[in-house]
Amino acid sequence: LGRYILAAAQDKKGGLRDKPGKRSDAYHTCYNLAGLSAAQHCYMYDEGVNKGLGEVGLGAPFRWKVGRMYHEDIVWDAGDVVGKI
Repeated sequence: LGRYILAAAQDKKGGLRDKPGKRSDAYHTCYNLAGLSAAQHCYMYDEGVNKGLGEVGLGAPFRWKVGRMYHEDIVWDAGDVVGKI
């Protein structure tokens, strides 16, 4: 995923796109950055995190935590690392 985003999804004018030949837009830029972050960091679901949130069953989005960065099969430079999302 990280290799595809960095090699095929970048637009020379800025932003990220769905696939080569398409124009970049805010929607695909947002989701490509989220995908790149997911490819670079290890995210884990933990029911113990933010236990007080979502008492009515809507707390799942707030129970994710970030562990370590992936160091296997790195295909990006240090300047390509996206922050934790």
